Amino acid sequence: MDIISVENIIDEIAGNAVPIADRLEGLTDYLNLSLSGQTKDMLVGHRKSFEHRMSLSTDALTKGQAFVAALQSLLGDGYPAIPQAEFSQAAFSEIQAATNKELAALSTIHSSQPANTVTAVVSDERPTP
Repeated sequence: MDIISVENIIDEIAGNAVPIADRLEGLTDYLNLSLSGQTKDMLVGHRKSFEHRMSLSTDALTKGQAFVAALQSLLGDGYPAIPQAEFSQAAFSEIQAATNKELAALSTIHSSQPANTVTAVVSDERPTP
C-alpha cells in the first residue's frame, strides 16, 4: 500500500475540480437543448451528482488546507516536545511548597474501591530542557 501525504491528496482534489466544473457546465448546456422531459430529468439527476461531488471536494479542499496549516503551526510550536519553563528559585520553591501541601492533603483521602498505588516524589531537581 502506498503512503499518500495530505498535501498530495489536496493537490489531487484541486486538480480534479476543473474537470468536474467542465462536466457540470456541459451537463447544464445539455439542459438547454431540445430534449424530451425524461432525458432532461435524467440529466438533472446526473448534474446533481456532479454538484454534490463538487461541494464535497470544495469542503475537503478547504478543510484539508486548514488541517495542513494547523499541523504546520503545531510543529512550528515544537511539537511533540512538551513545553518547558524556567522559574526563579523563589517561584519554584513556592510551587514546590504548595505541591507538598497538596500531597499531604491527598495522603488523607482514600478511595472506597481498591485502586492501583500511585506514588509521587517531589524533588529539588529541575528537569533540564
